[in-house]
Amino acid sequence: MNKYFNRESSWLEFNRRVLEIYDRKNLLLGEKLKFISIFYDNLDEFYMVRVGSLWDQSKSDQLRIDKIALNPEEEIDLINVNVREMYEECYRKYDDLKNLLSNQGIKIVDVATLTEKEMVDLNELFKNKIFPYLTFRAMKLDSHFPLIKNKTINILLRLLKDNTEYLGEIQIPETIKRIVPIGNKKERKFILLEQLISSNLNFLFDSYQILEKNIFRIIRNADLNYDDDDAEDLLTKVERSIKKRSWGQIVRLEIASEPSKKLLNILKEQMKITDREIYVINNDLDLTYLDQIYKKKWFNKYQHDEFQQQKVFIEGSIIGQIKEKDYICHFPYDDFQCILDFLEEAANDIKVVAIKQTLYRVSKDSPIIEALINASNKGKNVTVLLEVKARFDEANNIAWAKRLEKAGVQVILSPLKLKTHAKLILVVRKEKDSIEGIQTYCHLGTGNYNENTANNYEDIGVFTANRHIGEDVIQIFNFLASGKEIFKSKELLISPFNSRQIFHDLIDFEINEVLQGKTGLIKAKMNSLIDQEMIDKLYEASHAGVKVKLIVRGICGIVPNENISIKSIVGRFLEHSRIYYFYHGGEEKTFIGSMDLMDRNFDRRVEALCPIKDSNAKKEILNILDILDMDNVNSYTLNQEGKYLRVLNKDPFDAHKYFMNGDK
Repeated sequence: MNKYFNRESSWLEFNRRVLEIYDRKNLLLGEKLKFISIFYDNLDEFYMVRVGSLWDQSKSDQLRIDKIALNPEEEIDLINVNVREMYEECYRKYDDLKNLLSNQGIKIVDVATLTEKEMVDLNELFKNKIFPYLTFRAMKLDSHFPLIKNKTINILLRLLKDNTEYLGEIQIPETIKRIVPIGNKKERKFILLEQLISSNLNFLFDSYQILEKNIFRIIRNADLNYDDDDAEDLLTKVERSIKKRSWGQIVRLEIASEPSKKLLNILKEQMKITDREIYVINNDLDLTYLDQIYKKKWFNKYQHDEFQQQKVFIEGSIIGQIKEKDYICHFPYDDFQCILDFLEEAANDIKVVAIKQTLYRVSKDSPIIEALINASNKGKNVTVLLEVKARFDEANNIAWAKRLEKAGVQVILSPLKLKTHAKLILVVRKEKDSIEGIQTYCHLGTGNYNENTANNYEDIGVFTANRHIGEDVIQIFNFLASGKEIFKSKELLISPFNSRQIFHDLIDFEINEVLQGKTGLIKAKMNSLIDQEMIDKLYEASHAGVKVKLIVRGICGIVPNENISIKSIVGRFLEHSRIYYFYHGGEEKTFIGSMDLMDRNFDRRVEALCPIKDSNAKKEILNILDILDMDNVNSYTLNQEGKYLRVLNKDPFDAHKYFMNGDK
């Protein structure tokens, strides 16, 4: 038995659990559709980042050997074996979904099933509304093949003219929605855009004979690396690196139907790929298009009803309430408006002199950004750390950074080799009764300051006026602005400075307690656990007799034993919060924050874990852990073979429903 579970296999098992949600009893039709789309989107990102990284390693002079002794080439082969099996399962569910949709009068049809009138109407639509968007090319077989954009759907043709064979290529426009309505809107009948275009190829290539046509899609390596050229500013580095994604190595090619040997060889030669990267789907490509149906207003009746989110604060001054005690916010069950109200009150408070915030992923129309600009316009000293290296949000964050600067906000950027992942808001207020006349009010959280994800991701935050925590947060912003290293924090665990050592110390304390015949207990909830040093430390604790109870949603490298239990919760909301609990002789030290137990979180990111000092706030956090432990609807247990087994019980208890009911 291996000492560690393989990282990539563990992630694939997580995505398998996402797909398996489709089969849950009484699952709404909208949720079935949503989770197929999420599964597919997850898989795309996995290939762009993880498989892309493995491909880079395979071409490097210094091959990294994985912890289960696989080299990158072997790793990619193992991934592809697993993914082919998962594709088959995904498309079985997709075919079932189309039948279920059809039963509700929502039909996704093939060209061959259309009536003559429907075809005439669609061809007219094609010529008037779609044709102007198209760029279609015919080229000799030995011509330079055009660059195919990442994640785009394309049509490839073999053409014949004057006894000479040509290639034809069309990229399906990304600016047109893929679901094309047929007939009147009430019919809810659709055809996919690529099929409509494919049915009009004779119109596009009217001087050629079409020998063969096929629809394909590529996924490229999108794992960015930044060079060490100090002469170039960070924004320029990131902007230049984003462009590289357009021509990254192809790591997966999906093709809609079985191609001829000749077309297949053309694809392999032009795309510089092998059979390993090619997936013949024999079905529709890129099932993330289902999200377009999910977002239709008329489709709301097939989705969950909205629930009443709870208010974190009562009427009156938020700052005044935080001064009296700490407050926990638990999204999406609590209303994200509490964050916006906190910033708005700080902007309007004449005693507030400064507001500082870290931003990692924000929405495209972010009210957080508007609130910060509003505060700056009202004369507050506003500083924002905007992480322009946040993967796939680089361009959005660069645009926001430029806008914030134009509005007079001080924008700071992380050091090149570090990502700032900590979720922090700092409000500095003049108060005569405080030490040195200054009082800090902070929010520290586990999730992004993004109102959209706050409605779908489960996250936790704490509002606090604790002076020592405030001083630590100030230290973090000073480091980010000036590079001044943090020598000693008073309360926070801060990566890359002290978090690893403090985790070691906390685990050692539990080990020593057990050796003295006392209670040793560790509970933790996180997204990923893969740091080898931390896994070894938890093994050491378990062998000494410390009970270790883990909730790990995604990647998990630790193997359970008689003292280590592991469960994963995958359901309606994405479990995203991080909680760490140590019994600590009855003191019950409890932390929340932004970091998982991965080497990157300890060593290559700026992270913050906050101790929960307020007794009532701590009870609330511990109750969350207890409720999640009781869940038997969304839960899976991990066994020693690396397989996740669904937790089943005659008396179902759904933690998500419990929290939605407003119970705390």
